[in-house]
Amino acid sequence: MTVYVDDSRHPILRGGRTLMLGHMIADSRAEADHMARALRVPSSACHGDHWDLCLDRRRAAVGRGAVPVTERQMAAMRARRRATGKLGRPEDAVAWLKHWLATRPADDGTRGAALCRPGRAPRRRRGPPCWRPMPRATSWRRSRRRTASTRGRSPAGRGRPAWRRG
Repeated sequence: MTVYVDDSRHPILRGGRTLMLGHMIADSRAEADHMARALRVPSSACHGDHWDLCLDRRRAAVGRGAVPVTERQMAAMRARRRATGKLGRPEDAVAWLKHWLATRPADDGTRGAALCRPGRAPRRRRGPPCWRPMPRATSWRRSRRRTASTRGRSPAGRGRPAWRRG
């Protein structure tokens, strides 16, 4: 039984400060829970098949015997567990994933159909990732436009709005 921690650094804002988070997985759920309790990781950091760890807890986990792996190896190991039920070794995880993706049967227009968690329907393709519309301007920008020198106009009240003059 082995616990693995990856080298990813995903920023997240928590409590007014930015934390860099990585992930922890194990061969069994009980072993991952045991390591998380030993590291005093809050239960809110558990996301089903992995735990989120900040960098200082990652160092503590490696000190307690966890095996450091790359982010790519971690993702391939999680995909292998969803497909076969076992993690496998990190050394051959990426090669296994490439082979598995090349030899699996064609799906029916769904993304990751075979990697989908049991009981969940796979997501339908909607086009390329850049297809999604951009979000609207945030509220602080809109309020700033209204308050710029006489509601966005020049002091004389004519011409381009102050926020567009550049």
